[in-house]
Amino acid sequence: MNQKFVALILAAGKGTRFKSDTIKLLHPILGKSMIRLVVETLVSLDPAAVGLVIGYQKEALMAEPFPQKALFVEQKEQKGTAHAVLAAAPILKDFPEKSVLVMNGDLPLVRPETLQPFLNDHFESGNDLTFLTADLDNPFGFGRLVHNADGTIRIVEEKDATPEQKKIRESNLGVYLFRIEPMLKMLPLIGNNNAKGEYYLTDSIELYKKSGLTCGPFKTSKRNEFVGVNDRIELARAAGVLRTRKMETLMEEGVSIFDPDSTWIDLDVRIGRDSVVYPFVVIEGGTVIGEGCRIGPFSRITDCRMGSGVVVDGPAVLNSCIIGDGDRIFSFDQRGD
Repeated sequence: MNQKFVALILAAGKGTRFKSDTIKLLHPILGKSMIRLVVETLVSLDPAAVGLVIGYQKEALMAEPFPQKALFVEQKEQKGTAHAVLAAAPILKDFPEKSVLVMNGDLPLVRPETLQPFLNDHFESGNDLTFLTADLDNPFGFGRLVHNADGTIRIVEEKDATPEQKKIRESNLGVYLFRIEPMLKMLPLIGNNNAKGEYYLTDSIELYKKSGLTCGPFKTSKRNEFVGVNDRIELARAAGVLRTRKMETLMEEGVSIFDPDSTWIDLDVRIGRDSVVYPFVVIEGGTVIGEGCRIGPFSRITDCRMGSGVVVDGPAVLNSCIIGDGDRIFSFDQRGD
């Protein structure tokens, strides 16, 4: 149990680079929306509450089937990350003795086991603020961690960085842990004197140091998990990573997948041991496949429940079917119809 923190997900932006009528956080990845994946990750860490800062298409976000009841607050104008967190003050003020984990809703690759050491470090150190960093080979677009001559540290955003500062590899990943009580006092002091005229959450780091509050970075080696999904190209890349994770998990559990590169299996799919999945198979939704089954090539199976010892002689298209133990599914050509 870890009830020491509240999770806060920033989810108010539209995501214009998707060029879609649907907010980017509702675009699906292996059967789940991007925002649902992030919420599920944080819920698995057992927070005291989950809050979402919403704006564009707020009704659709509120209708998502999250695994834990979420608290919603609207950010009517998008004026930066610090402004977004302050918009959540009506939620956070009810948890003054806890910390809040702040992260963006477009990080579907982050795993609970990556965030847990970050949480542990924050609570063990007693910091007022801990923020996540990583050494990036190509830090373009990320804020750089700058060590000042007086011993303080600050984050300089890409648009405001000097050529020398842009050479710094240690970068801010945009994930923070704040003790809530001091945070609600400090964030209103952040200004917007920067290239975009926004209120940056990153400015809190220098502000905390100058105010005598404890603040420090936590460096992670899992830098590839903190890649934001900002367009459909990055969405496809994220899907590829999650798809590989899913199939590796199934294979470790005793499922044979002959050609992972040509196979698509959604995240909620369950397959029993000693089952075999041939190339060019798509298995979607909440499909459950028993033990010792054989799924033939060019089959598409969606939201089905399949017993053990089932053979699907592809190609076949199955939707919302219940198939008993030992049954065999033929294609029309094989039956001669």
